[in-house]
Amino acid sequence: MKFVTLVNMSQRRCFDELAVVAAGSCVVLGGLILPEIDLIAELNRADGGLIRTLCSLTADGDIDLIAPFYARLRHRKYSSALVISKGKILGVSDMTHSLDEEISQGNTYRVYRLNEADLGVMIGDDVLFPEVARALATGDAQFITAVSRSPLTSIEETMLHAAAIANGTAVLGAFADATIYCSCDGKYVLINRDCGVTLDLPSDTDDTLLSAVRYGIYGNVVYEDGE
Repeated sequence: MKFVTLVNMSQRRCFDELAVVAAGSCVVLGGLILPEIDLIAELNRADGGLIRTLCSLTADGDIDLIAPFYARLRHRKYSSALVISKGKILGVSDMTHSLDEEISQGNTYRVYRLNEADLGVMIGDDVLFPEVARALATGDAQFITAVSRSPLTSIEETMLHAAAIANGTAVLGAFADATIYCSCDGKYVLINRDCGVTLDLPSDTDDTLLSAVRYGIYGNVVYEDGE
């Protein structure tokens, strides 16, 4: 599957890059490319608005797009990711674990069926909580994508590497200053600081560890009374 990450660039440059991306690619944005969006007001705009512009940019090239942004909805603020496929909005994922009290928490994990694979999406602080990647992997995600408006830290690098190993699922992250990729077996890790990165990645998975979850082993906890 061909991925293109666009990070650390202006919105105008991002739009220019989207216009020339190879057909069939999955584009993952990182950083502050998109502004805060009031979802209801945006979708009701007579001129179409930013979201419809993104839909039109991806429609002609049969492109998938995952883009982080701050969403306003009914007086609440969320750290979210917009997912578009072939010019249509598939959904909006919200960060489910927030270390910022001003950010409301989402309550659903989503796996999206895109052009060539099923992708699970993590946002921002979700990277720090192993259960998020585990939930997406048990939901049959073939890739896990992590998007953030912040720079990549060593802690996030470690957590993404661990998520790939523990779940047998490749992880691709787009942050404000870097792209990171971890193979499904954890043996290959790439960190690239370029603004635009193109990667042709296999959709291999390794369910050796994850199979224990699917078979319900972790739910079979036996309590022994020592008295």
